[in-house]
Amino acid sequence: MKIKQNYLKVGLVLAALTLLPLAYPAMAKDQVPFKGVEVGALSFVSFDFPFTTILCTAEGDATYLGHYAVTGILVVNVLTATATGTFTMTAANGDKLFTTMTGVALQPPSLKETVDTHTVTGGTGIFEGATGSWVLDSHFAFLFGDVSSDPYVGVLEGIISTPGANKK
Repeated sequence: MKIKQNYLKVGLVLAALTLLPLAYPAMAKDQVPFKGVEVGALSFVSFDFPFTTILCTAEGDATYLGHYAVTGILVVNVLTATATGTFTMTAANGDKLFTTMTGVALQPPSLKETVDTHTVTGGTGIFEGATGSWVLDSHFAFLFGDVSSDPYVGVLEGIISTPGANKK
């Protein structure tokens, strides 16, 4: 009986080892920490009360992206100090990560800080099929108002999956 139990254990171990490569793609779908820092500027595009359209351009360094560039268009409601937008982050190797954003200017103490939540909507390369979200806490040089470009520094922190990494 003991010999049968040993063969059964060995068979289970071999079966598990055989199936292990199939588990790798599933593991890549797991959410992992995502952190980074970016430096950029918001530039005025247009104003149609109470909405102003803003162009965001920045670059930074983040987990899984390495050095990246980001561009986005956001629409700010000046009455509520809230914003929505769409963004594209491009890694140095050309892979892209697409997000939507909702945000709010913190007031008080000042309109010089915003907190935005980015939600991943897709990507290319290793970000194909990616999911996740993060918070971007940005600090601006100027009080929003009569400036054509407002530089900022932002810290992002959240989670991401990169199932496309298994396809390379």
